[in-house]
Amino acid sequence: MNTTRSVLAGLLLACAIPVTAHAARSASDEFQAGLSAFHQHRYSQALSHFLKAEHAGMHDPALYYDIGVSAYRTGNYDLAQKAFLKSSTDPGLASVSQYNLGLVAHKQGRTGAARYWFALAQRHATTRRLREMSGSMLQQLPKPKRWLAAIRAGAGYDDNAVLASGTQLVHASHRGAAYGSALALGQGLLVGNWSRGLRAKGLVDTRRYSGLAHYNLSIYQAGIEGTMPVGVWRTGADLEAGRVDFGGGELDRSLTTTLHARRHLAHGLGLSLRYAYATLHGGPGYGYLGGWRQTLRAGLRGSVGESRWRAWYEHEWDARRDLYLGSDFYSFSPRRDTVGLSWKHPLTEQLSVEARASYQYSRYGSPDRIGGLARTRVDREPRLVGDLRYHLSPWWIASFQLGYEDNASNIPGDSYHRKWGELAVERLF
Repeated sequence: MNTTRSVLAGLLLACAIPVTAHAARSASDEFQAGLSAFHQHRYSQALSHFLKAEHAGMHDPALYYDIGVSAYRTGNYDLAQKAFLKSSTDPGLASVSQYNLGLVAHKQGRTGAARYWFALAQRHATTRRLREMSGSMLQQLPKPKRWLAAIRAGAGYDDNAVLASGTQLVHASHRGAAYGSALALGQGLLVGNWSRGLRAKGLVDTRRYSGLAHYNLSIYQAGIEGTMPVGVWRTGADLEAGRVDFGGGELDRSLTTTLHARRHLAHGLGLSLRYAYATLHGGPGYGYLGGWRQTLRAGLRGSVGESRWRAWYEHEWDARRDLYLGSDFYSFSPRRDTVGLSWKHPLTEQLSVEARASYQYSRYGSPDRIGGLARTRVDREPRLVGDLRYHLSPWWIASFQLGYEDNASNIPGDSYHRKWGELAVERLF
């Protein structure tokens, strides 16, 4: 049956939006019961009825808006966020839903997200009042920091220390060793703000092995990144120089250009796209790593209850100089396809767990020729990583990581597997 109704926008924004909903009688009855409970300030009961209306078959964006308002009133901000993301797909509810997503983010202490949604609501506002309210909320938010940084120190054990250039394995030690690691990274605004501006960024990441000093690794990166919203997309481009040192000498240098974009989709989903092109120069003794590498990645992200998930696919293709040793030839120019999934779930307010799984298939461009025999190298590598993170305070985090990978190659000398575990402490600034 058809039911003409008012969305509960007025309960947050003092405006009424007429919407026509199409639903079966049971859904309509639940919806009407939810309206009655809401007007009596019985928000938990109203939310229960609205969710039953959804379960009974009502799926119009206006109902999701009402679910969002009721969830917000009861302090269920995760559910409110999911509901407002769904209602924001309706042109008539987009700007008011974006404003309320800003309120949700503000309640959760996510200042950056709140600023993003209020700015979007201000830009898309269909009424003067909503535009003014969005501007007022933007003025109330604390000024964003002009720089962000983090440091991390860890210690662990790796049962097979490996050397890799990006995703390209160079050596596997087939030996285990304890190690210490240190990471420092930061970025600072040069012009504009975090959503529309230019920033500088840098990273230093080192690992030192006990008894395997010739496998010690250091990574250095520095670059600039520009970001700009384009319609519903958040787009960016960056230029980054990098260097990898191995065993006290230079392994390779790189210059990478990256283009990326992301946006919100219906039903709380997010889409991200990324393309990167890198020119590579091998260090002394590693000239065969020189050439170029391109990667193209597409990903989705979303949530289920309190859990958050990401899924992605990446294609990589390389054109390296490759390695010639007398009459033998070794290809270092693969094409790779990788699929991955991550799942993060809060166990308590301070404790969360994350699991990541990926599978990579690599096929090298030219056949390896070893001892007069030729064979095109094909690798298959599953990888599993688990992280347990505990927030000691808003600025300190302790973590424990376990990882496993098993590279199965049709060339036996290139097969390897490894397991590692690491304890670490992070400080955010």
